[in-house]
Amino acid sequence: MPDFPAVRVPMPRRVAAALVPAPHVPPVAIVRVGSIGPAGGPGPEGPPGAPGNYGSVRYGEMMGAAITDMEANTNAPFIVTAPREVANGLQGPFQGFDFLDDAGVLRARKAGDSYQLSLRVTAIPQLFGGWIKIGIYIAGNISGLNGATSERTVPLTEAAGTSHRIDELFQVFPRAGFIANGAVIMLRASVPVRLSQETLFVTPLVAAP
Repeated sequence: MPDFPAVRVPMPRRVAAALVPAPHVPPVAIVRVGSIGPAGGPGPEGPPGAPGNYGSVRYGEMMGAAITDMEANTNAPFIVTAPREVANGLQGPFQGFDFLDDAGVLRARKAGDSYQLSLRVTAIPQLFGGWIKIGIYIAGNISGLNGATSERTVPLTEAAGTSHRIDELFQVFPRAGFIANGAVIMLRASVPVRLSQETLFVTPLVAAP
């Protein structure tokens, strides 16, 4: 039998997988805002609605809007200062509806709707190591953060004097209390903070019949 030369078969080289960090997406707080029932529990919900693409609206401050100086451990309203820049792309039953009135109160079209609220604010802490809370309240219940329907805490991790861009998402399901009174957004920080360029995005997710 003839001899066949040995053939060297190269082994495949191992390639390390590249790890690509995913972009940060802030978590969404689920908020049911409405009336209180006779025993202190939640009141009746509105009728269920239909999901759809209803567009969105952006309420933003003009460049050079006034800066708010917040003292430590005091409430300050989230207000998109007039004159505003409004980019309105609302569609369907939400077309023409104003979700934010001149007093800074959030309004709801109808019980049974659902909205996603995106809040954006620039915060400059005057001391290092603090935090800022964002709370949503039914109007008339703003005496303290204990009465907030929902709140989020954001750490201020950079050095004092450094600008922080804060973006937080809330999903709200308005009920009778929201429809009657509206809701307000309040801010509270553990250190003195300067606030500027407050912006609110409202995206309807569900339209009640």
